[in-house]
Amino acid sequence: MKLLLDFYGVTGEEAEPLRELARAGRQRGRWSGYRNVVPDWFRQYLDLEADAAEIRWYQSEVIPGILQTEPYIRAILDEGEDVERQIAVRLE
Repeated sequence: MKLLLDFYGVTGEEAEPLRELARAGRQRGRWSGYRNVVPDWFRQYLDLEADAAEIRWYQSEVIPGILQTEPYIRAILDEGEDVERQIAVRLE
């Protein structure tokens, strides 16, 4: 991380949030119990979303994940493997 910060000339107060993000990224997240349901790339997104102070988006055809209820999730998921765990991770 230090090499990248030096390379891009990021110093002082600008560098600290990036260092904190890097430290948090190395910790085993609360989503690790869902490894077989949630891909690695998506767990980082979930952590960022959980830590966000504000989220803005627009979706006209699908209810945003944070607003989905269990019956809605069941209706949009395929009847495949680990449906209950997929529902659990969406609800969490």
